[in-house]
Amino acid sequence: MILPKNFPDYDNIVKKADNLQYLTDRYTIIAKEDTAQAIAKLPAAEHEAKVKAYLTPKVVVSNTGGVINNQFLNDPDFPNISLNTPNNNAGNTFYFNNNAAISNGFGDFKKRWGTRPLEDNWRQSVRSSAQETNQVLAGGKVATEIIPANGQTNATASDQTSLEKQFLDALPTTQPLLAISDQKIIDAYFEIASFYQQELNDISEANKIYLELIKRYPENNHLVAIYYSLYLNYKGLDEAKSDLYKQLVLTKFPESNFAKNILDPTYSAKQTQMENIAINNYNAAFDAYARKDYANVVKQADDNISAFPNNDLAPQYAYLKAIAVGRTAKIDPLLSEFNLITNRYPNDKIITPLVRNHLKYIEANLDEFKQRPVALIDFDASEPRFVAQATPAAVATKPLVVENPVAKAAEPTPIAKPAEVKPTDPSKPTSIFSAAKSEEYYYVIDVADATLTLSSSRFGIGQFNRGNYPDNDLEHKLVELDNDQLIYITSFIDLEDAKLYESSITGQLKNIMKVPANLYKGFIISKENFGKLTDRTRINEYLEFLKDNYK
Repeated sequence: MILPKNFPDYDNIVKKADNLQYLTDRYTIIAKEDTAQAIAKLPAAEHEAKVKAYLTPKVVVSNTGGVINNQFLNDPDFPNISLNTPNNNAGNTFYFNNNAAISNGFGDFKKRWGTRPLEDNWRQSVRSSAQETNQVLAGGKVATEIIPANGQTNATASDQTSLEKQFLDALPTTQPLLAISDQKIIDAYFEIASFYQQELNDISEANKIYLELIKRYPENNHLVAIYYSLYLNYKGLDEAKSDLYKQLVLTKFPESNFAKNILDPTYSAKQTQMENIAINNYNAAFDAYARKDYANVVKQADDNISAFPNNDLAPQYAYLKAIAVGRTAKIDPLLSEFNLITNRYPNDKIITPLVRNHLKYIEANLDEFKQRPVALIDFDASEPRFVAQATPAAVATKPLVVENPVAKAAEPTPIAKPAEVKPTDPSKPTSIFSAAKSEEYYYVIDVADATLTLSSSRFGIGQFNRGNYPDNDLEHKLVELDNDQLIYITSFIDLEDAKLYESSITGQLKNIMKVPANLYKGFIISKENFGKLTDRTRINEYLEFLKDNYK
């Protein structure tokens, strides 16, 4: 049965189905990781048998009072059993008490229809998304498909063997792998509790999950958020417990935003207001730069740096000022501004690396710059250099090279982690996205507002890329959807390259993006999957797919 969209309360039914799927996905992660850890603790000789037993589908056939002998259901050749097989119930005229009649009917059905699962709309081999959802709610293949209990069909036997090997190889048998497995459980518990608290408003169940997480992992990385949630949840219900968790936040995490929120309930609102003011001010200065109103750029930059000298955007104001000076003066004033940036903001990871590259280039071409009437007469903000350039020819994607990588202390060679392939969940509809290895990956920033102007944000991405990856020819482009804008950075030769870039830019996005933080999200995607992002629904589907396959 397909539920029509005009069915009464359709939206609430779909919402409940989505909620159940969200919770089920995370409980499945917990169960899988707990099982993997339990198997990993056993002697190595027992691993293979335990994994096989865990992954082998099981079908329990209820006792029908002799209606059907289990030996027939357990026999994959059941439809071909001779009608002359001895049958104690042969004289029974009721169809389902007559094994010979059932065998004959089974054979006739299979000749006409082939192997079909026991489910609604079984005649259809191609399903709509609504039908897939309906199948999930009914329990999926696990609940409806009849598989012989003594084995599997030939078509799935090799897949089953491969799945068992993948699971076996990924067992957390080393400390690093166990830590990764533990973190998956921690994150799943935390997301479940947060979902009960924020989406379902079930405070009691949220508290139960939070406490279970603390019991299992008392030093987990979400501890301050858990304490703060318990402080809020017990407030008005159990003041003693509320005060207990309040004190834990204040004493264990005094510098956290959670502690500041407790001491000043308006702290978050003030911070949000200040961040929005800073973003709006920077966008105004950038608009003046885009209009070539350089005198106004210098004034706004000076005003904002003076008012907020320690603001994270101060280096970016200083850079806009330097470029404005370079467009109106000779090289010496520009060099003064650039040197001021490197001295004032030595640890900045967006502007300072870029300015250092600029200084190297100017030094190598100083004679040419000194002859110019204005230092940056040919400057193009979208280009990495200061001289006029021809359109660069297309070049092959190169491995990611980080500018001035931080030296690390020698570490023992870690034990290689086997490539993890997630077991397929038969209760989920097949995704349109593929986890197949690609030759090209993108890093995408999804901005969930099609009305915003992203020029200043893209300018910031360009600054970050040219400063930190000057030799990689990274480009950033924009795709506009109905309700979203996708800024995507191209391109990376493999998933590890893309993850390296993601790890370096994630901590800087707050300063790069000149839009509210709740409106954007970054993620990695293959070139093939990127072409399937057509709307908000597809983006959400991909984010779930990403969590299941690449995290």
